[in-house]
Amino acid sequence: MKSHSVFETFKTCRYEDNTIPRGGWEIFAALDDYILDKHDLDKDHRYGNLINRSDVRLIGDKSTANRMLTFLREHYDSNVTMTKEASLTDNDDPNNSIGAYRYSKTTNGQ
Repeated sequence: MKSHSVFETFKTCRYEDNTIPRGGWEIFAALDDYILDKHDLDKDHRYGNLINRSDVRLIGDKSTANRMLTFLREHYDSNVTMTKEASLTDNDDPNNSIGAYRYSKTTNGQ
């Protein structure tokens, strides 16, 4: 039986060197706090960094990006928008390809 490995995923995609893998059991662990501190990211609003920082993106598929959009709208600001900035796989299917997604706050949904 093969265990899950985020690093295998990184080998199959064209991620940038400044990508920080997040998610799973390590969130809220001491190592996660260290990583956030090292990159000057807000530990109290871990996912809020996606809308409060212009240099933070979500790397994932469309379904994951949409779930994060719903979370950000429910917990931070109902006017958050999402833009796919880049495809990181050669897969042409927009629902299954991995991309870089940016979230932004808008005024009155504009």
